[in-house]
Amino acid sequence: MAKKNAPAQDTGKNLGLRIALFVIALAVAIGAFTYGITHIGQQEAGWADVDAPAQETVTHYADGIALRYEFTGSTAENRVEKQALLTAYGAALLRAYCLTDPVNEYEGYVNLATINHHPGEELEVPEELFGILTDAAARSGEGSAFSLYAGPFYTEWDSVLYLADAPDYDPLANTDQAERLAQAADHAYESAGVRLTVTDSAARKVKLELGSAYRAFLSDFESDGTVLSLGPLREAYELRMVADALNAQSLGHGYLTSDSGLTVTLNACGADRFVLYAIEESTGAAAERETVPVKPGAAMSAMRSFALADGEAGYYEVTAADTGETVLRHPHAALPDGPSRVLQASYVIDPDGDVTDAVCRNLELQAAQSAQELPEKASAGAAQVRYYLWP
Repeated sequence: MAKKNAPAQDTGKNLGLRIALFVIALAVAIGAFTYGITHIGQQEAGWADVDAPAQETVTHYADGIALRYEFTGSTAENRVEKQALLTAYGAALLRAYCLTDPVNEYEGYVNLATINHHPGEELEVPEELFGILTDAAARSGEGSAFSLYAGPFYTEWDSVLYLADAPDYDPLANTDQAERLAQAADHAYESAGVRLTVTDSAARKVKLELGSAYRAFLSDFESDGTVLSLGPLREAYELRMVADALNAQSLGHGYLTSDSGLTVTLNACGADRFVLYAIEESTGAAAERETVPVKPGAAMSAMRSFALADGEAGYYEVTAADTGETVLRHPHAALPDGPSRVLQASYVIDPDGDVTDAVCRNLELQAAQSAQELPEKASAGAAQVRYYLWP
């Protein structure tokens, strides 16, 4: 039988060579790691997307919101500015998201959900939320296209828009769903027996009051109890809070956008125009229709009946039972009937950056029952209004 080879023995020469190679490899690895870390933290000059920092407990707080920023300094200066930007952006957006959530409560916050979950109780709310609530309540007059008290309406619409088989449950095709939405719209104002009362303005104390008839409606509707909701204005209030925070810290070289069609330019933004899109009659595809010059600190609400990118949620086609026509549906639900059947797109540009006002103006356009109503609605106020009808 052949004799097995004995294990090789390290000579002093071999051992020295292996140590030398190990030292060289280690030096290369450390150099590569240091280079990588250095460049991860660097920020070149120019425009860049800035992602909000990850958050362990409120993981989806930045969904649907984006910040694009122009860095104008040296690499070292940009790195310092980006770190300050991430800290300020993340903190402001997280706070805005938590305060305006109508369903979930969060530790350390008295928020919109807290009020919904404790009707009849006097609650002291944070300063930012108090301002939002008083502003939203003032915009919720009888017959308005938005209402703070339309929680059941907004919840019901969301339950339809994001279904895989949404066309089957759309109120234009489904009589039962149409009746439910009409019932919710009928209970969307104070006249239905629901009211948010300011019990002590100086102490920022409020109370949600529900009458017996309104409580009966909630029970019959099988509501989850979400009475107060900012609905289509929620992201507008969030962007306003974030923009105020960034501007206050001299971090204004950029703009904020939302999946719901909002844009807010910060007070030192270098972008100088908004791009408007509509469907080209010749091709049936979305295309740039117009550009509108703007100054820093402007805001725009864009409500389109068509998606600009694949995968945008809430857009679908439905065949209307009353007319047989094909209607494009979209997430912009205005009281009392939901998405417009008249407009293919509408844009409201507020030169002073009041994004909440821009959204409310746009919802009034979306609520128009005919094209004849639009000129009067579009002419009110100082905002620039553009809208495009179906051919």
